Amino acid sequence: MDKRDKYIKQITRSLTILKYEIEALNKINLTDYNIIAEDFYRDLLVFYGYELENLNEQKKNADSIDLVDKKNKIAIQVTSRNDTTKIHDTIKGFYSNPDYDEYKRLIILLVGKSKLEYSKTDFTKGNLFYFDKKEDIIDINDIIKKFSSYKAEQLEPIVEFLESEIDFKINTKSTKSNEVITIIKMIEYLSDDNNYKKTEINETSDPDNKRLRFTEHFDFLMTRYERLLSLYTGALAEAKSYIDGVRVNKINVFLQNLSNDYLIKYSNNPKDALNELVNYFETEISSSITNYDKMAIEFYLLDELINCNVFPNPKE
Repeated sequence: MDKRDKYIKQITRSLTILKYEIEALNKINLTDYNIIAEDFYRDLLVFYGYELENLNEQKKNADSIDLVDKKNKIAIQVTSRNDTTKIHDTIKGFYSNPDYDEYKRLIILLVGKSKLEYSKTDFTKGNLFYFDKKEDIIDINDIIKKFSSYKAEQLEPIVEFLESEIDFKINTKSTKSNEVITIIKMIEYLSDDNNYKKTEINETSDPDNKRLRFTEHFDFLMTRYERLLSLYTGALAEAKSYIDGVRVNKINVFLQNLSNDYLIKYSNNPKDALNELVNYFETEISSSITNYDKMAIEFYLLDELINCNVFPNPKE
């Protein structure tokens, strides 16, 4: 592998893991990371050729935009939301504020989710606003694509920046870490046809409902999740890259049914039920690998709890 390919892979993995972490924290209403993301992307986009300032440092909670490049006349909104309502509101707020008249282009940077299909949406309100949805909405994939056109000597400082800013190290060895192997084994076990029983459980993510259901234990579970997040986000993101759509469905059904059984067994106590789930999977995967990581099992299950595949909310 030449240096250029190595650098592109490192950049891709770093930004993908960061995106996953932001999205995961937003699911449990921890949005402080969005503020940190503003400064991170301000500095990262230097490699785009931008000269950005964080407007929120000058005016707290600046309306509609976060970063500005006065030289290139560019304004950027950094957001973890990708819905059309957010985009419409940002564009309207930007063009309604006379303080922003000096900026000729508005970019909406999606840091927590990927772009949706906006082909049928008119963000210009019949040409009332100038906005090119193909060029002015960018996500992590667009940034990676842009950097993929760079030469090795241009990519090297980007990799150095990511290594200095992101507080987890990307494993570039040819062998996978124990954490990744453990989660992959979890995925393989959960999606095994022998463990799969088709049911009609179709759950949507609703962590707020879980907070109400498990008032006594929810803060403990989320504190535990936060502590493990920075340690295992990279491993989870890498392991999940091996999952196809069929496996996802099987995993969801298996986890929903099994975890619900444990929850009933432990009288609706999610803390005790989770501990037993961890022990259950530790027993199952230890037969195939000896160097497994028990905390990786716990983190995987906590992440699926947030996604409502562990202890699914009852149907209304």
